[in-house]
Amino acid sequence: MSLEQAAHQSPFFAKLDTPLRVQFHSGAVNANTTGAPPPLPSPAGPSCFRRHHRLTALVLTFLVLKALLAGLYLRQARDEPPPDLTEIEIPRPPKIPDEQNAYSLLAQAAAAAQTPLLQTRKNDIHALATGTLRDDALHAELLAHAEACNLWPQVAAALAAPDAQGPWPTKLDSFIPEIGQVRFLAQYMIIRAIGEARRGDTHQAVQTLRDVFAVGTIIENSSTSLIHYLTGLAIKTVALDATRRLAVTQPLSGEDLRFAIATVRASRINPENTRRTFRLELNFFRLCLDEVLRDRKGLYKLSPETGGPQGAHRRLAVMGKLRLTLKPNKTTRLYTENLREVIQLIGKDSTAITSSGIANSLRYPRLPNPENFVGKILLAIVTPTWPKILQSGVRHETAFSGTEAFLALRLYALEHDNTLPATLDALVPDYLSAVPRDHADGKPIRYSREFHALWSVGENNLDVTRAGQKPEKRDLILDLVFAAPAAPADQEPAPLHP
Repeated sequence: MSLEQAAHQSPFFAKLDTPLRVQFHSGAVNANTTGAPPPLPSPAGPSCFRRHHRLTALVLTFLVLKALLAGLYLRQARDEPPPDLTEIEIPRPPKIPDEQNAYSLLAQAAAAAQTPLLQTRKNDIHALATGTLRDDALHAELLAHAEACNLWPQVAAALAAPDAQGPWPTKLDSFIPEIGQVRFLAQYMIIRAIGEARRGDTHQAVQTLRDVFAVGTIIENSSTSLIHYLTGLAIKTVALDATRRLAVTQPLSGEDLRFAIATVRASRINPENTRRTFRLELNFFRLCLDEVLRDRKGLYKLSPETGGPQGAHRRLAVMGKLRLTLKPNKTTRLYTENLREVIQLIGKDSTAITSSGIANSLRYPRLPNPENFVGKILLAIVTPTWPKILQSGVRHETAFSGTEAFLALRLYALEHDNTLPATLDALVPDYLSAVPRDHADGKPIRYSREFHALWSVGENNLDVTRAGQKPEKRDLILDLVFAAPAAPADQEPAPLHP
């Protein structure tokens, strides 16, 4: 018998009818007959306090990041102080009474000159003024209309008025109907000069052309926008063409030619007027900026050809509501800085304008940078094409130089048996005070006695290499058709006025 069996047979152990349990500090362990330990309890989860602590940390982190982003946005969206516009801004002048305002009187005369023939024979009237058509019946009908509406005394009153002031633009849709009417009035006056020359009154004809130049000067002096400035250029350009044509097709005397030379010299564009007109473009820019600030869809009104009100312009309108995308003060500063550079180029030659870089200064933004994005779009829309406008002024000044030299050569040929000088220097000082300048490069205007031509190098570095060479677009070549080559010894010289 083993010890274990003996123990269980003992009366002490026989009274124990429950299994033996051993108590540990970590809990009760069942020491039953199977010998398998009880399962361990699952690990305890985080307390409620720890879960709340983590959530609070996340919320605080989010709020801090939001505050940092908001502060960064507000810093980036902050506009700069208003720029100093003292040397650019021109205040609105007091209104001049209409009876003393050459512009108002000229507009009234231009309105009276409108004829029903403009609806049916507008192209013929233009051809009549440019010398490409001769229609005596139409010519007589136009002059009869001028007499019926008392046109010429009205024009004389406008030319005699002491002051000139155009309408001050106060809104974007300001309509200026007199601009087109005044251009027609200039053609009307040229047609009158042609009729006077054909009747043999060449002195009155050159005086009428002088009045056409004066009309252009009135528009120039009264200009409050680029529309007036460009209209003045256009009127003086047709006056230059008419003067050269009259000098070739009509028997002008030496006195008439000297009068015409003095008129051309005195009718050049005044650079101070050009500066003033360019500075006045700041007023138009402000009207555009106010329109966009009032209604972000105003960008569509400023540039309707770039798309409909849906799509791109609607998205720009939404972007414009963000302070970051439209900064009025910064946009104004960028515009005025560009305008200052443009004003400094007035009177410079074509080479200086081309190399200035102003064409690329205010382009449409390409990079997706939201900072003042709508402001940059506005600048790209409303900023004039300054390089083209400046180059137009250069061509205009060169046309004046060419016409002045052309008339001086015409006078020289009249007084020297229909011959031309070897160089333009021979015209100084009897016919010209100085050789006119080619404003394309600042050098004297080009001349060739061999090819009977005056020309400008222009923007394309033009060179005349043969007689009768035709100009390309924007080129200036003046054919000296009035001076024929020297005749052989056994022939008489070619007539001056065939």
